[in-house]
Parts: sequence; structure tokens; C-alpha cells
Amino acid sequence: MIDERSWNRPCLAYNLHARPDDGCRNRLSSVQDRLARLGEEGLLRCQPGSLHVSVGSFLFVREDYAEAKETLWVRHASRWLEGLTHLLTRVQPFTLTYRQVVVTDAAVIALAECPKEIEVIRQALTTVRSASGMDGSQPTIVHTTLFRFAAALRDPPALLNATQSSLLDACFPVREIVVAREVLYPSIVTDDLARFPLNAATA
Repeated sequence: MIDERSWNRPCLAYNLHARPDDGCRNRLSSVQDRLARLGEEGLLRCQPGSLHVSVGSFLFVREDYAEAKETLWVRHASRWLEGLTHLLTRVQPFTLTYRQVVVTDAAVIALAECPKEIEVIRQALTTVRSASGMDGSQPTIVHTTLFRFAAALRDPPALLNATQSSLLDACFPVREIVVAREVLYPSIVTDDLARFPLNAATA
């Protein structure tokens, strides 16, 4: 498992977030509570206010570019956001449904089904970034990070058993997409730059 050395450190990224409502956030927090009772000191818990789904990114937190991210954002943001506005006014609101809790090499995550609307948004992000000379693909899964790892775990099998027995039935409606500037990793501090209601053209 990967030790998270970037936790609570300054960073910079420009992301698209979908944020759970209070009911879904409470369900996710209850899963965190249950796993925290294992007493595993190697777990870093993501706080309730930071829980989100990464729909995609304009500028990724772990990617380096030929120029500073702030410079790239200033240069391209207007065109990127214009394209995003045009797209999202035609995307219908949708529901994100979590099904299971999974342990990866980097984190404990709540894994959700991937609706077609997110696939459409991610493809559009890939297109607008490519038009600006940027390579790289968008995420391939839909998830919310619950914990990261501070150090090697004392009892990995116990965590794996606990997550495998944690069937997750939680969902939330997505009616808007937030453009967030991430400044303290992992999304401990973000600045909301814009909010785009879905299907606003028919509102």
C-alpha cells in the first residue's frame, strides 16, 4: 500500500466535482466510523466536508506541465468553461449510486456505478484539453475517497475483511457540477470557481 506523503500539503489542481447531499454524506461517514473502529493507525480519514466525486479535471493535481498550472488556467479557462457551459446545459440531472467499499493501493474508496452522463462529461474534457495541446485521460472509475494511508497498515487482512463485508447502498442526485480549485491535498481546502446546473437550458 502507498504511504500518502502529500496529505495536508499545498497543491494545485482544477477539478470538476459532484458533491453528495447530507443524507449520502452521513451514510459515507457511517462507513468511515465503522472502519475507524478497527483502530488502524495507518488510516488518514477524509473529513465530511471534503467528500466528493471527481467527475474530471482540467489540470490534474499529480501532473506536471511545461508551464505553471496557474498560468495555464488563466490562458485557457475562458474557453474551457465556455465549452463546459454549452455541454452541461444539455446533460440531464442524474443519480450516483455507490455499491461497495474497496481497498486499493492508495486508498479506501466508496465505488459507484458510472452513469453515461459522467462518461459524456469526461469525453468532453479530454477533447477540450487536447485542443489546448494537453495529453492525458480522465479517470476511469467513479468513487469517493474515504481514507488514505499514512503508513503501512498493522493488520491489512482485517481492513480487507471489514470492507468486503460493507455492502454500500447509498446514492445522491447530481443537479450541478462544481469547478473547484484544489489548494490543500486531498481536497481539504478548495475554492469553488463556478457552479453549473445541469440541463439549465430547459429550466
